[in-house]
Amino acid sequence: MTRAWQCIGLFFALIAIGAQGVRWLRVLQREHYEPEALSRFFIRWAI
Repeated sequence: MTRAWQCIGLFFALIAIGAQGVRWLRVLQREHYEPEALSRFFIRWAI
């Protein structure tokens, strides 16, 4: 595997991790207003 492909793979992995982080932040903000939102999030992602 060439260095370029490794860089491309790392780039997309970082984007995926960032997107998941943004999703967590949105859930935590919503949980501040809706206490049951966080439990719904955990149930959805645990299955």
